[in-house]
Amino acid sequence: MLIITRYILKHELAPISRNIDLQDLLIGAQKVRGNLAVELKGGFVSQSVKFFKVRIGKKAKARMIVFLTTNNSIVPVVIKLKKDKKYGQNLSMNNEDVKNLISRNLDSIHKDVENGDFESYEV
Repeated sequence: MLIITRYILKHELAPISRNIDLQDLLIGAQKVRGNLAVELKGGFVSQSVKFFKVRIGKKAKARMIVFLTTNNSIVPVVIKLKKDKKYGQNLSMNNEDVKNLISRNLDSIHKDVENGDFESYEV
């Protein structure tokens, strides 16, 4: 299941919606399911989730960082175009800016899930 929170829709997807859409996110989630994503090591240690980076986009090259929960829900955390000047070239856990962005987004994702502000889609 792909879970997209209100915060991610507004702050990650909306700014790039001319190039990336819901269908791209669903295809990205299928890639995670099919082991076609790269697991990200370091940065955030948790027994219950794993982070993955996957390529998405038909109109423009983009990257999406998601986490996979123990109940196999896929939740986008970061969605950036490859040409994004701050994050696009180095979307990895070695980049402090990316770690800070993930941390900030995780807090907002957690609040949205607690409040029921999310949509879920079968993958």
